[in-house]
Amino acid sequence: MSVVEKLRSAFFRSFFRLLILFIGFAEWATAAWVLRMLGVRIPVLVHVVAPLVVLAMNRLVILRGREISRGPVGALAVRAYVAVAFTSIFCGLFLAVAALPWAVASLAGAGEAFGHGYLWAVNVGLVVIAALMLHGYTLGARALTVTRFEVPVTDLPSSLDQTEARWCGGGSGVPSAGR
Repeated sequence: MSVVEKLRSAFFRSFFRLLILFIGFAEWATAAWVLRMLGVRIPVLVHVVAPLVVLAMNRLVILRGREISRGPVGALAVRAYVAVAFTSIFCGLFLAVAALPWAVASLAGAGEAFGHGYLWAVNVGLVVIAALMLHGYTLGARALTVTRFEVPVTDLPSSLDQTEARWCGGGSGVPSAGR
């Protein structure tokens, strides 16, 4: 097995752990950015400890999510966590991509001239991402509809002919009107 294959295999074996790690750092990076824009100075030690606290909270929600979500308040908390986590993924990716032009401008000595417009652009980008995610988790989720229709597949092997019926618990292979 080549080195690339070993790395690929290790990545996919650890995908969800890496995703939770990224979400934790993205949640903290987004929160730290917003706090900084609000004028809150964050000590370096907090930048070290806060991501670990966020990771611990993420782990708690993931391991105890079903228990927590049994009551109405817990269910709302888990839904809010999922919304914040997904929003943080996109905000974290946006902040990472937005860091590239800042780094180039700083290395070129144009950081000061670049700064004010850059901050506005990043803040607007974060607001747009948050607004789109808020819409998606509120009004957009309510507007979602699913249309079901059958697609004929020519030359389908007979072994796959009743697959949908087995997966959905039906026996006839014909979907019921309620699904």
